[in-house]
Amino acid sequence: MSNPFTTEPAGGAPAPTPGTAGLANDYMTAYDTAWYATRSPEERALYYGRAGVVIPEGASQLTIAQYKALYEHLCANPPKTPDGKVRPLVHAIAGWGWGPYEANFDANLQGVNWWPPDEGDVVGTEVITKGQFSGPPPATPHTVVTLNISDLLAGGSIGPWPAPAAPAPVVVSDLVGREELPGEYATNVHIGPNTPYPVGAETTDARGKFKVIVKWNMFGPTYLWAIEK
Repeated sequence: MSNPFTTEPAGGAPAPTPGTAGLANDYMTAYDTAWYATRSPEERALYYGRAGVVIPEGASQLTIAQYKALYEHLCANPPKTPDGKVRPLVHAIAGWGWGPYEANFDANLQGVNWWPPDEGDVVGTEVITKGQFSGPPPATPHTVVTLNISDLLAGGSIGPWPAPAAPAPVVVSDLVGREELPGEYATNVHIGPNTPYPVGAETTDARGKFKVIVKWNMFGPTYLWAIEK
């Protein structure tokens, strides 16, 4: 079967079937991955360790104490989208630990059209009654319930969140190498006395203007490039 499950299958989103394979579970997995990707980087840290969540290099799954601290912080200070819209946590997902598709599928069965802002572990958010959050959503920040991945990717309810910008490549010229100390750079050619680049020689690349300098220590002189500020 070649369906990539990037949009809702014909006939509506299928019910997840725990412990089995097939269309429903494939769609649920794709939906969860898309949903997590639309949350802010700060909120996404809450979900490290869940299937479909990419843990950035150098990061790790939070401890219970770290999770509680971040969870409480984000309940009190909901993340914002790049265009400034508040996107509060969904209690069933962040507080109860349900998967995004599981939470939204159950909400859909209960007639829930939108999730209220997560207030943390307080009375009023622990139980959802049928039709409690139905009808037009309020003007206050909320998260729309949708089972359609295309809605997520199009930004119809939650995101998408832009990917982090790639780090700028390290510029290395034919003459000047990498920065080894603040303002001091290695050399890719011979510099100093009896070379084409004696002390005071200058060159320029995309990083700025450089000059050959000499530093002395107990072993003698060291010649290197210094960037001019």
